[in-house]
Amino acid sequence: MTTAEFNKLIEKNQPDQVFKLDWNTYYPSDFADTFLSKVGGYECKGVKFYDGAELLNGLKASPRKMLPITETNKLISLITSTFPKSVEAGLKKNRVQPANHEIATFIEIDQTENATVSFKLGNNFKDFVSKQNLSAQAIEGKDFKTDIQTIQNHFKQTLSHENMIEFVLKTIGIETSKAYGNTDKGKLESLLRDNKIEGFIYKNKCSKTQSVIIQGTIVQGLLALQYINNLEIDRLTEQKLSELDNFIAFKQGNVWKKSDLAIPEYYNEGNCPDLQTPITENEIAHISQLISQHINFSKLEGAEKQFTALNKEIEKQLNNPFYDNVNLCINLSIVDNSSTKPKQTKPLDGNGSINIPSNVKTLTSTFQKKEGPCEISLNIVVDENGKLSIKHQVSKDYLKEYEGKWEQEIKKRGLENEINITELREQVLKDFESAETEHSFYKRFLQDTKALFSKKVGGYVEAIQATQKISKNVWKEGTVNESTWYSKDDEHREWPSYIQFEPIIGGATDGVIDEIVGIPMAIKGIYGIATDEKQREAIGKIFTKEGFKGLLQGLLDNTKETLQEADKREHFGGKTTITVASMMIPGMQITKIGKIDEVIGNATDGLKKLSNPKVLEGVDVLKLETKYLPNDSREIPKFLKNREDVKDFLQKTDADILDDLAEDLPKILKKGEDASVLAKARNLPGSSTGIGKEITGKWLKGTDGNAGLFPKSIADKLKSKDFNSFDDFRKKFWKEVAEDPDLSKQFIPQNIARMKNGNAPRPKREQWLGGQMSYVLHHKTPINQGGAVYDMDNLYIVTPRFHKEILAPEYHLGYGYK
Repeated sequence: MTTAEFNKLIEKNQPDQVFKLDWNTYYPSDFADTFLSKVGGYECKGVKFYDGAELLNGLKASPRKMLPITETNKLISLITSTFPKSVEAGLKKNRVQPANHEIATFIEIDQTENATVSFKLGNNFKDFVSKQNLSAQAIEGKDFKTDIQTIQNHFKQTLSHENMIEFVLKTIGIETSKAYGNTDKGKLESLLRDNKIEGFIYKNKCSKTQSVIIQGTIVQGLLALQYINNLEIDRLTEQKLSELDNFIAFKQGNVWKKSDLAIPEYYNEGNCPDLQTPITENEIAHISQLISQHINFSKLEGAEKQFTALNKEIEKQLNNPFYDNVNLCINLSIVDNSSTKPKQTKPLDGNGSINIPSNVKTLTSTFQKKEGPCEISLNIVVDENGKLSIKHQVSKDYLKEYEGKWEQEIKKRGLENEINITELREQVLKDFESAETEHSFYKRFLQDTKALFSKKVGGYVEAIQATQKISKNVWKEGTVNESTWYSKDDEHREWPSYIQFEPIIGGATDGVIDEIVGIPMAIKGIYGIATDEKQREAIGKIFTKEGFKGLLQGLLDNTKETLQEADKREHFGGKTTITVASMMIPGMQITKIGKIDEVIGNATDGLKKLSNPKVLEGVDVLKLETKYLPNDSREIPKFLKNREDVKDFLQKTDADILDDLAEDLPKILKKGEDASVLAKARNLPGSSTGIGKEITGKWLKGTDGNAGLFPKSIADKLKSKDFNSFDDFRKKFWKEVAEDPDLSKQFIPQNIARMKNGNAPRPKREQWLGGQMSYVLHHKTPINQGGAVYDMDNLYIVTPRFHKEILAPEYHLGYGYK
């Protein structure tokens, strides 16, 4: 600065002689009016700046920013005087006495553009200083050295209460973050006041089971924060918000409105507070950041607002720890065409074509839950017309780590020639990427759902994660997650409602999965159940159809002792239905591309012919006993043939016979009695017991008259009679049949003649077996397993071939074949 320029400043900063210049004390403003009466200055809320040194020349219009230093409604007022050295103001500045709420700042400059800053502090600021472990007296007694350029760099041709307070704090060596206005709570308070928000309620989970609810209220300009309970939410807001897991609602103009922006994280990073203690600084930082995001979101418009909402909603869904094992990636793209198109355009080439500058920008973001390749991906695009599309993408190696486990299972069951696990996995991948699956999810969660756009997309993302969590469990454990259908499981309520299956549906799905080849069908069926409420209801009704309902209920009643919980019984019922049907129903095909509802429908239709629920239990046991190959490889061929024979027997045997066999099926379809026990027992005399079965219509049922129950009409005649041996009993039985008018008319004359002589009739030639050409009296429960020799309720009438299909060749040692 030149000498002339400096002298000119000195001249401008002379006091007016009309004022008395020797008062012992001056208030800061009076001091400036007295000693700097000729200088210009600036004023804004809480600030007066008498700029005799012309430090702020060229001052721009400045934002009105306040910076309170303490948590009170008393603002510190700042009166600043700048002047050159060697003027009267510099000599009298020590006489300034600020009020409690004031700070007087003096900035003296010299010709070399160095500056000296000094202060007089009011009591309020002195208290603040002492809390920072500084001495107010030392500050007032010190000259702080700086220069004009540094001062001007701080203010940057703007002036506000905020940057003046920050200048004071920096000068005396206090971090500006110590000022209340720069704390998280102070910033939040200012933000709420600036946006005319009277209060807010913030609810969020801090753990799976615990929620935190914060109420913030502006009272006389100050922010009060407190914990409240869930019951107070609806009372305060007069809205039904208490049912929500998380939300932020603001009160403006005495009206409450919930923010539409999703909350993607737990409260305070999952640190649950002690609700009996004050809210901590970490909590306030979390609250302040979140409230700021939601207020800023409310000011956005168009594609930018939509983009922000979608990002937060997607982030919320991907942050859900319940789906941690689902490695889902999302690519989001929104086309923003909100920019104004040019009003006039001119041809840029000789052909008269017009090149219009692009007015479109694309907002994009990518989400990846885990490092490494994505297992599954969603590509979400909102085009320039606002149309949403979502494409499914899956890694070619998805679920591949489970192939080895299933290959071992297939080998244990002897199904290597029937099932290719790689093909099944590839079918699952194909189904996920199919247009059919994409459409079903799109229709359910985007078209048919009434919600905000971002919430719809969030629902879609959640559904993908939920169904893939199940898909991975199917491949890892061989079942759907028990928590989807077992209502007492701790995780049951964490599933979305459309994944909380009825136990019987979960059981039927597990039954399909257990066939291995049905894995793709089961997973695709889960997609259908999750996306189509009508399909889910229809599947549930299949189990209540007339003719099957009673059979199923009987099965459930029979398992009450072993399965005491209703959910477990119903799951067993659903799974057993599929298991039994796969063994008993001819043509019952479970394939990789079938439909699970059709399979369940075929199963229940096929089983309606049964009336005894214990048949289902018996066949379920048989299925398990014929599931795995024997350890001895020499036994495998025989085992496989026996498995097919059992299945063939179940499919060809009349329902009446099966109903009577019931839970004894597993015993009957094994190797029979010990030969010596059987021979000895059959040669012993005995007395007949039992009541037989009422026969109406055809007696020996099946395509070739394969089998029949012991007729009640014959049992009535033979009951309590003594016999020398079982051969004696058999002869009398056939003689009585020959005399029974309803039964005998079902035989040809040659067979009637045989029966009159005490010999068994002959079935069709197709039912003969070697030299065995006559009907057999077969013991349902083998004699060596406690079956009574002369119990007529323990006897069936079967053909030789049928007898062979039921038992091993050595069974009965040929007895009854005459």
